[in-house]
Amino acid sequence: MVYNQKYSPYTAPGIIQEAKKYLNTQTELFLPEQHKLLGCTQSSIYTNSNSLANLKKAKHTGIISKKAVRRLYNAMDWLLLIARNKWAENNHNHRLFKYKLGMITLTLPSKQMHTDNEIKHHCLNHFFTILRTKFDLQNYIWKAEKQKNGNIHFHIVIDKYIDHSVIRPVWNDILSKLGYIEAYRREQIEFHKNGFKPRPELFKKWSLKKQIEAYKSGKIHNWSNPNSTDGPHSLKKIKNAKAYLAKYLTKNPDVYEAYKQERMEAIKKNNNNSLDPSQSHDLYEAVKKRMAIQGNLWYISQSLSKLKQVKTSISEELADELSTIEQLEPKRVKHLDYCTIFQYDIYELIKAGAKIMCNKIKDYIIELRDRYYPPGSGRYSDLGIPLLIFDQIK
Repeated sequence: MVYNQKYSPYTAPGIIQEAKKYLNTQTELFLPEQHKLLGCTQSSIYTNSNSLANLKKAKHTGIISKKAVRRLYNAMDWLLLIARNKWAENNHNHRLFKYKLGMITLTLPSKQMHTDNEIKHHCLNHFFTILRTKFDLQNYIWKAEKQKNGNIHFHIVIDKYIDHSVIRPVWNDILSKLGYIEAYRREQIEFHKNGFKPRPELFKKWSLKKQIEAYKSGKIHNWSNPNSTDGPHSLKKIKNAKAYLAKYLTKNPDVYEAYKQERMEAIKKNNNNSLDPSQSHDLYEAVKKRMAIQGNLWYISQSLSKLKQVKTSISEELADELSTIEQLEPKRVKHLDYCTIFQYDIYELIKAGAKIMCNKIKDYIIELRDRYYPPGSGRYSDLGIPLLIFDQIK
């Protein structure tokens, strides 16, 4: 039996059926007479409805789910493993330096005038299109966040070196088409209409000397080249690059900190009188709504998301190696009905002397590097270094 209605995400394969409108996690999604048709138990229906609720919550509050965090960590692992150390040239002093991964931050120079999805669709997508076309960018991760003023901004990790003197004009040119550069220009002209005006509240992060330098630069460019980008900052010298990336890519919005700041400002406007409970509640809800991100919170490039785990057949030698590892630390091995899980990271496998497994991983990484960074493909990809971590295998 087929109904000419909408597809339901909870029906069995091959069945088309309309689900009742979702209300909350305790609402039945199907009428009792539909349960037999769909072959669903009541508990499975509640489980599915809870999953939908969590997905809806994540998209509308800016909270990253545990599953999303695992996917981001997995993408970071691959990016750190396959990216080559390469030579890059500083466009200002023309000095060469080693470069592996870089972090870029893109911001809006004036008050956000469009929805988050419009910014991502018209600006961020265009930005990546240019980077893919002109710089052959393939592997990247981005994460959206909200500033305390409600403006969306993006943290991006890339494996190509692109000088900041190139990044900023590209991003500003894109923003200008939506009016953000002109809005910034008008704001700065009004703010400095009587000459340079310092901002003491920013002295901790932005010294008076730097503010004066920014003012002079702004005047020269007629306030049409705002500092809307930060980086790329090389992650080469950071001791724990994965932890550094995780700080930016997996953190959730700090609504409470933004609320505390606005609450103090509201108290000052109220002649230093405390807010009543209803005012505090309304203010918190307003801040929470402003800090929520519309649409996707993060994205992994297709080249990274398609990377699969290393697979190999179990030879007699590999079976002996696995048995030896299990004897050393049996608590780190779990035997399940259809598989056995060894809870080690790559560095621990190397330390344990798992030569066969490590060489399988090493060969796969070399294959990926050759695919994404072929020799002779450009000055930033010519330096192929050995996988030194694997040389530690005993």
